[in-house]
Amino acid sequence: MIRGGSTMKRTAFGEGCAPMRRNCSEQNGFTLAELLVVVGIVAVLVAIAIPVFIAQLDRANAGADEANIRSGYGNAQSLAISSDVAVGDVFVLLGDGTVSKQTAGGGMPVNVYTTKGESKNVTGASETGKVMIAGQEVEWGVGQTIVYTVIEGKKVVILASSGSSSGGGEDAPDDSPEFFYVSTENARYQVKVEINLDTAGAQTIAAGTIFYCNGKYYMAAYPEWLDPNQFNPTSNISEINPDKLVAYSEKELSVVPGDLAEKDGRLYICTKCDWLPTWRDLGVSL
Repeated sequence: MIRGGSTMKRTAFGEGCAPMRRNCSEQNGFTLAELLVVVGIVAVLVAIAIPVFIAQLDRANAGADEANIRSGYGNAQSLAISSDVAVGDVFVLLGDGTVSKQTAGGGMPVNVYTTKGESKNVTGASETGKVMIAGQEVEWGVGQTIVYTVIEGKKVVILASSGSSSGGGEDAPDDSPEFFYVSTENARYQVKVEINLDTAGAQTIAAGTIFYCNGKYYMAAYPEWLDPNQFNPTSNISEINPDKLVAYSEKELSVVPGDLAEKDGRLYICTKCDWLPTWRDLGVSL
């Protein structure tokens, strides 16, 4: 169309409009600074989320341990009441939630349950990290086994143990004692150490057993489950002093379990003293 001597072109953008040109240089993306800000924000979120996730996982593992320990206690207590068990008998918690009765000197079963968390992470745990289970304060850490020991009245005591069942081998210490010696004015006695707990590992120690642990000699007055990695002598465990002898007496109330005495050329050890001393003959002198 010609108007006033001028020529106007009709375009797709409308009459009298020139085509719009796109300038690629005007299309802005993210700058390096903006990318760094985004990466920083993501890093902060991850840093916050990971501890929260780990804490939740720790609580979940500890809660699962608590449930399994409670279940095992119920099974052990039922067996203690209904089965032919004796004071000192020990049950070990298995991976399927059942328990297995252990014998003196016996090792751990293959499918023993090991804890996945720590008792301090259980909801409601005390300030010392212990959890109340069946009226007992129980404490455990990661990778421990749970044992249930029968006490008087067919009650069951819960204990977390390392569960080591390895015997002495190439890694056993060379100075592991097999004997200790007791000398008197006229004789010298050799006393056999029946169990080296340091190399034998966690197990039930039978009543009257002489054993070695952490550089000392002990005797168990009653059967008890003991772990060399968490050894803490109870009232049932008496330390033996090879350098100290007492007067042999069947009526002396001052005698305590673990005391050594000489009589007629023989050595004795007091194994119990409920009312009157009970002596065990350890043999003649060398």
